[in-house]
Amino acid sequence: MLEIKVTQEHVDRAFRIAHWYGRRARRAEISDLESAALEGLAKAARDWEPEPAPSRELRRRRKRSFWSFAFIRILGEMKDELRRFDHLTRDQRAMVAEQANGDLALDQQELSWINPEAPMALDAVVCVEGENPRSIVDLVEEPRDAIEEFELRDAFCRAGAALPEQQKFVVVKREIEGFTNTELADAFDVTEGRASQIRGAALDQMREQIADSFLDAA
Repeated sequence: MLEIKVTQEHVDRAFRIAHWYGRRARRAEISDLESAALEGLAKAARDWEPEPAPSRELRRRRKRSFWSFAFIRILGEMKDELRRFDHLTRDQRAMVAEQANGDLALDQQELSWINPEAPMALDAVVCVEGENPRSIVDLVEEPRDAIEEFELRDAFCRAGAALPEQQKFVVVKREIEGFTNTELADAFDVTEGRASQIRGAALDQMREQIADSFLDAA
């Protein structure tokens, strides 16, 4: 296994992705996301297994392919970090409510509005001392997962549209319509191995473009 050397450029890119992700997950600390991004980058450098690259052009492609591989690992580590945060939040709700009850001398009825199990209409108004009344719907965090899914899907479509016609056809037939390699080979009148190569090249190019598009947005 050839472990790639992590450069300052890789670190800067990881931090940019962390800040981009942090703008969509407002409850997360940027420093925690940066740490998760660096962890993902380190794992990517350790686990990446590139093809031999004897020529300068192949070495350039290998460098780009590493970033698209690292991008997926970085995004995964940040998602895991947010899941850990959410888990701790749920586990500590009862403790926080109990502590607030003791510190503020509030009875259980006064604390009932923060009970996560109690149903409440979205237009119900919450009054916090010193602040203007606000409805529950105004306090709900933006749907980060839905936004992220839309952005990933949009990036996937844009990357697919930029492919050469042959590769675009392969992606549509294999990834969307569910063609097998045998069916792809029959459609192109090539061997299954060649059909697999075309598909692999198309997906590599799409991964690189998706990673670059998220970096540009960061």
